[in-house]
Amino acid sequence: MAKLFRVHGDNIIECERIVDYIIDGIEVVKISREFVSLSCICVNIIFRFDNVEYEWKIEMFPGFNKSNRRRWKGDIFEPLRNNGGFLDETPDALLPCQP
Repeated sequence: MAKLFRVHGDNIIECERIVDYIIDGIEVVKISREFVSLSCICVNIIFRFDNVEYEWKIEMFPGFNKSNRRRWKGDIFEPLRNNGGFLDETPDALLPCQP
């Protein structure tokens, strides 16, 4: 079963940059992309590390809190504030930890 990651980006380019950064650091066996919805792309990656194959799904969610318009229901920045985040600048992309 694939491990799921979600990238929340300021825009699709920032989401893609995070995915590219991850891909550049692993030994990719197979990669494919699919639309989860009209605005969300999922990248399916099978890669090898230490002679073991792993499978990851990376879902991209572009356009969080863009210009004070809400595309998504939740506030992606709430966990940052609740855990002592103090930067005023909005990050280009977030890769939240999944429990």
